[in-house]
Amino acid sequence: MTPKGEGEVSRPAPEKVISGDPVFTTSNVEDRDGLYAGIWQSTAGRWRISYDEWEVIKTTMKEYVVRA
Repeated sequence: MTPKGEGEVSRPAPEKVISGDPVFTTSNVEDRDGLYAGIWQSTAGRWRISYDEWEVIKTTMKEYVVRA
């Protein structure tokens, strides 16, 4: 999977951060018919998330915890 460009750097909204100082890098690989594929990386931290859509992920390093 080869990203297109450098990637977009962002952070969660301050009110969603529980601990740490997470910084995200998102690199799009493909965008077709409303479906997106890419590489997402984050530094360590905890934050609240809320999705109203399906997401499929494949982890390649470290660990993560998603709590309902």
